[in-house]
Amino acid sequence: MRVMKKQSLGNYIETRDQQRKAKKASKDTGEKDVPARDRRAVILQVENRKVKEKQRLNALEEEAEAQAGRAGGRSDDEDMPAEDPYYTHVRAQQEQAKAERAEKYAFAEKTYAPLQTVEDGDKRSAGYQITKNRGLVPHRNKDKKNPRVKHRMKYEKAKTKERTSFYGKQKREDNSGAYAGEATGIKSNIARSRKLDSKDH
Repeated sequence: MRVMKKQSLGNYIETRDQQRKAKKASKDTGEKDVPARDRRAVILQVENRKVKEKQRLNALEEEAEAQAGRAGGRSDDEDMPAEDPYYTHVRAQQEQAKAERAEKYAFAEKTYAPLQTVEDGDKRSAGYQITKNRGLVPHRNKDKKNPRVKHRMKYEKAKTKERTSFYGKQKREDNSGAYAGEATGIKSNIARSRKLDSKDH
């Protein structure tokens, strides 16, 4: 281990202190010589500039109006030449077509039934909503509201299901009950099972 002399150790510590101070000073350096900007003063300055610009524009407009009044009060429309009659006719046609279109597609005004007049001492009759008292009813299909139609459709659906099933296709025309073999043949790679009820035996 290297042993430092007393003098060299003092120099070393002094150098480290100087380096530390220099580093700290470099962090603190900034625009210290530049004064900090006052935010409120900047906002007021901008607002004053806007107000002055607005006043200048108003003064220019007033001056232009005064010059127009001194010139005899003639407007720009008077200086323009007369419009071509053809353009006038076309514009009138366009306005008429627009009015007709608006009238065609306008919504019809709603008409309401006259209010029920009640004489003094009498009471109004209860309306449909109160007398029926249905409340919140879920939406139902029109066919399911009629029980006869509902059951007929259910029967038709069951008939279609039976007709298109595998065993529905295998129905024999004669009712002899004799087994005539499988119509499609016996396939060794297919296994089907059928539930047996007591009435099938």
